[in-house]
Amino acid sequence: MATKNKKETVNTETKNLANLVIQEIGNKNFDFVVLQKMQQAFSTASKQKQREAFISLLDKKLNKEQLHKLNQAIMENANELMPDNDPNFVCRTPNNKVFQEILLLEAKRSGMKAKFNDKGELQSLDVKDITQEILDHYRILQEKFYPKRDSIDLIDSRIAQSINFLLYAPLFRESDIYH
Repeated sequence: MATKNKKETVNTETKNLANLVIQEIGNKNFDFVVLQKMQQAFSTASKQKQREAFISLLDKKLNKEQLHKLNQAIMENANELMPDNDPNFVCRTPNNKVFQEILLLEAKRSGMKAKFNDKGELQSLDVKDITQEILDHYRILQEKFYPKRDSIDLIDSRIAQSINFLLYAPLFRESDIYH
């Protein structure tokens, strides 16, 4: 019985957070506190199932424009959301994985896919294969995130590393060829 109540609480908390995010998207300026709540709600690896449920709810409830606005808010606040040791925006920590998954959701919806040659080998990512929606987000990062982060790599290299890690690798793992 206790497990059922805990599961119901988790589901309710996840739904409430998704509804809060959806409500916030309607506001002109997305509240940074809501992004922090998303980060804190999934701050440990043990919360993976809740994070997946949250992403699933957003996938069902957000239209294309709302999802884009949510990702814009994340990018606008990336410098405050990412740890100091993440100069490339790769979202490696459990509490930032939710941001990767939201960006990946938009990449998939906008048609971004891993490319393969005739032999079934993964092709290198080409900038023409990155959708305009995703490029829009990286322009924000280029202005507001990368210049504030120390790195020996050039900004273009850091952007490529981020896109390859955050988006291209997961798109590859979801492809039919991978399975």
